[in-house]
Amino acid sequence: MTYAKSDALRKRMQEANANKAYPENDAVLREMMTTRYQIAKLVGYPTWSELNAQDKMMGSGRAIAAFIAELDKTVRPAETREVAMELAEEKKTDPEATQIQQHQQQYVMELVRSSQYNFDSASVRVYLPYEEVNQGLLATAAKLLHLEFRQEKDAPA
Repeated sequence: MTYAKSDALRKRMQEANANKAYPENDAVLREMMTTRYQIAKLVGYPTWSELNAQDKMMGSGRAIAAFIAELDKTVRPAETREVAMELAEEKKTDPEATQIQQHQQQYVMELVRSSQYNFDSASVRVYLPYEEVNQGLLATAAKLLHLEFRQEKDAPA
């Protein structure tokens, strides 16, 4: 979606991506959420997120919420500047624009990189061949996690 010039196409792609496995998995997800809530209540927690946080670094849902609030306070000024740059870029082609829609985000950010920083993300691709990057990532993960990756027989390449 970063390079698709058609706004309508980007919107259709974003909607299709957002609705993967819907409505087929809607009932399954609702059942999972209900079950998680019931488990939390059975073991004495008000929500699944409170139960799930207990063995994590944050320790509680309240601590997670506080961290997110602090993070928001820290990054909000930069985010506000970025959104203003995106909107200014969008207004070059749509003077009536008042906001950037989700399906426009990647495309408009690429336009901002080009106009503000004279940078084209696609130009980097020649320096990062997929096979080499993929092998590098697998080798790094194998070393860090003490794993071995190997292709299964009869599995597609």
